[in-house]
Amino acid sequence: MKRLCTATLLLTMLLSSGCENRPKQYERTQELFGTFVSARIFASDEKTAEAALDAAFRRAAELEQTFSPTIADSELNAVNAAAFSQETAVSEEFSELLGLSLRYSQLSGGAFDCSIGQLIDLWDIGTEQATIPTDEELHRTIHPAAHEVISLQDRSVRFTDERVRLHFGAIAKGYIADEMKEVLQAHGIESGTLSLGGNILTLGCKNEDEPWVIGITDPFAPQEITATLEVRDLSVVTSGRYERYFEENGVTYHHILDPWTGLPSDAGLASATIISQSSVQCDALSTAVFVLGAQEGLALIEGLDGAECVLITDDGTLLQSSGMDAYHVKQVEK
Repeated sequence: MKRLCTATLLLTMLLSSGCENRPKQYERTQELFGTFVSARIFASDEKTAEAALDAAFRRAAELEQTFSPTIADSELNAVNAAAFSQETAVSEEFSELLGLSLRYSQLSGGAFDCSIGQLIDLWDIGTEQATIPTDEELHRTIHPAAHEVISLQDRSVRFTDERVRLHFGAIAKGYIADEMKEVLQAHGIESGTLSLGGNILTLGCKNEDEPWVIGITDPFAPQEITATLEVRDLSVVTSGRYERYFEENGVTYHHILDPWTGLPSDAGLASATIISQSSVQCDALSTAVFVLGAQEGLALIEGLDGAECVLITDDGTLLQSSGMDAYHVKQVEK
């Protein structure tokens, strides 16, 4: 059995050596939510930078305590333990993220589903215990989509199906990135990048009006990039079958599960990259589009304002939504 975990996106920042008065660059990396969270910001002085980074990472740690499935006393685990038997009060942050999750569940027809925690635990992909469930185990775990079996009203949650177990792995990093951005901006940071396990968020521009250049990982050679795009003050998130997986008897099983079958999604995509102002939207939609496949995924993105996508199919074809010309996508010659 073989396992691999890689970053989703490669971030390229070609920094100018120009003006001496340009703010200095400061960096910090910390392990949170089962991944490495990195911030690279520009500030006028070290004191300002350290205060901003301290506050941003403190906010991320608070949200990890709220949303983590691996912290025993997290709010997520408390809600999962109680919400089928009774109405359960939740925090403002929990209510907000669950509300967004239910919206994207409904929007995607269930392709994005935050309620499949039992299914995720059953496969346990990304750990040494990864295994192939039996058909009977899958059948017992599959249930209607999250927006059909979860009630959320006035910061009160109730599950209507005992098989529901919340898991925010496909959306929490985006939410945390957006929250960290708000904190950095409140401390006067106008330029920088955040990377949460490969989910990229950019603040402002790289240098004056110069865009950030983002490299999209080649899903068939994850140490290389297959294309670049240019963004300003936007997020870029990819879901790909190469991120976490295991192999058994010559068959590869990746971590992006189809909620309808319980199996790793097999809709014809190797990766799905979403571009939007909202990192939480990018995070949720990248999973939804990957599960839906090229035709339905493109239709979903084309029906939304402010979101675009780059898709790579199983045969290596690169597809783009209609608004991607604004981001100057360039394929990398090999």
